[in-house]
Amino acid sequence: MGLRGLTGRFRSLPDFMIIGGMRCGTSSLYKYLAYHPAVAPPLRKEIHYLTVDYARGERWYRSHFPTNARKRVSRLVRARPLLTFEATPDYLFHPYAAERAARLVPEARLIAVLRDPVARAISHYVHNVGWGKESLPIGEALLREEDRISEDLERLRADPLDFCFDYRLYSYVARGIYVDQLRVWERYYPRDRLLVLNSEDLYRRPAETYREIVEFLELPSWQPNRFPNFDQRWGGDKPEVEVPGEVRDWLGERFAPHNRRLYDWLGRDLGW
Repeated sequence: MGLRGLTGRFRSLPDFMIIGGMRCGTSSLYKYLAYHPAVAPPLRKEIHYLTVDYARGERWYRSHFPTNARKRVSRLVRARPLLTFEATPDYLFHPYAAERAARLVPEARLIAVLRDPVARAISHYVHNVGWGKESLPIGEALLREEDRISEDLERLRADPLDFCFDYRLYSYVARGIYVDQLRVWERYYPRDRLLVLNSEDLYRRPAETYREIVEFLELPSWQPNRFPNFDQRWGGDKPEVEVPGEVRDWLGERFAPHNRRLYDWLGRDLGW
């Protein structure tokens, strides 16, 4: 567990969490919020405690965050709160993450970043290709998705601590049905503790979106000088993947009814 693990009981739990979605801008948002002077980021992005590392226990989870003493000093000396947070995109999608979060941090605020599900699915596929995790053409990968993830999902239902590798890796379409995932979180958290953002807004008008987030988190007013896109950075060359028009059309038709349900739930049209 390491030295930080030994001090786990003296460390904070997150005041807020970026819960997803995957390939929707969470890396950029994580960086933007980590820059805020009243925010102390965790040791790393994507801790995965509420999903694949839940068996490690609460002390292990706490070891990623600042000490309670540091937060108290900030209030006394700087006369301002010091919030800490984490960002794991799998949380939105994982069927048990919301319940686990509610037991651990029931007062936390939640941020979900959503992206046009067609663009998200394609980005997810390209990401898998780039990391050597996908060898099928995109059309075949999409058609085989249900078969690839169904066994993992059944295993996860039988054993909530299962790693569910294929379920997480090949869920190109399933992850883009956002409304059903958000409704799971709504069972455990009131709507006023959940901020849903459009990733297109995060990049088109970052300053305005950042102000909205700061107000939601009740942080002191502040923003970075610039908003680079950290989600476009790769360790190597980004793979060139040709996506046939009929694949995009198929995805658009597949997501259309779910997008309409999402707009009804949100009370606003995201323009997808």
